[in-house]
Amino acid sequence: IAALEETLALRDPHWPPWILAIFDNVASIVYAGAGDTARAREHLLAIRAVYSLSGAVDELITESLIIDLDVAEGRFEQAAEAAAALLARPETMVIRRTDGRGLRVLATALALGGRLDEAERVYRATLERVRRHFGHGAAVLIDAATWLARKGRLEDAARVCAYANAAHERDGRTP
Repeated sequence: IAALEETLALRDPHWPPWILAIFDNVASIVYAGAGDTARAREHLLAIRAVYSLSGAVDELITESLIIDLDVAEGRFEQAAEAAAALLARPETMVIRRTDGRGLRVLATALALGGRLDEAERVYRATLERVRRHFGHGAAVLIDAATWLARKGRLEDAARVCAYANAAHERDGRTP
């Protein structure tokens, strides 16, 4: 954190906004990883201010990260509302240059907010993209297991979770 703060202090406000957004992106990741969601959110909101310079993919990713912070802070209904609003925009589901992880966040926010039918549609689309990019859908299936459990399908949720954990272990990752 100290090295990050030193780096952030060296930023020149006259640099182009897209360069400053790179710093904010790194800061949001580091702060979120350290559990400082307030500071992570501050940097994500700074990125939000320069969307028009970067395009729809960066907007989807940034909004997904903000929604993910809402979920991490236990604000499930707020996260579900924001996810539904983002998904109501036609371009959200058709952006092809994303690997699907941002859509996974939106599906999970919907599921945790109790909007299970909406979440199912997004999980299905997300699983296809994640499989295409990573060779399997383990990253999505961990969250989809929560969706299954919320639907009362506990045995299915346990099987899906076991499969996803095995795929992660095989890749040397932890969910």
